[in-house]
Amino acid sequence: MVKDISKSKVVEIKRLRALFPQEITVKVSLADEGGFCAEVYIDNEVLYTDAEAISELIDMINDSIRTYFEIPTEFTSYMGEYIPPLEMMQKLGLMPQTTINIPLLEFAHN
Repeated sequence: MVKDISKSKVVEIKRLRALFPQEITVKVSLADEGGFCAEVYIDNEVLYTDAEAISELIDMINDSIRTYFEIPTEFTSYMGEYIPPLEMMQKLGLMPQTTINIPLLEFAHN
């Protein structure tokens, strides 16, 4: 069952969402001492975070973005979240690089 949200909360959710730019650049790399580190570029500023596991790093990236925009905890579930692209995960060796072989169609010639 979906909870009803008051009009004032809807207005606040829209205001908070409007703070987010269309794009946020995130650079993820392997840390020298193990684990992962990330640079999050927002409005000519760089936020830095790190974690031992990639899933923890994704949480840390989202937390740093929410903290930067001062999103109250009660509204975090209404905000967008960073999800790393598949290509990045593949470059870090966290996802297999797959190829799909599609057979060519054979046509009968008369």
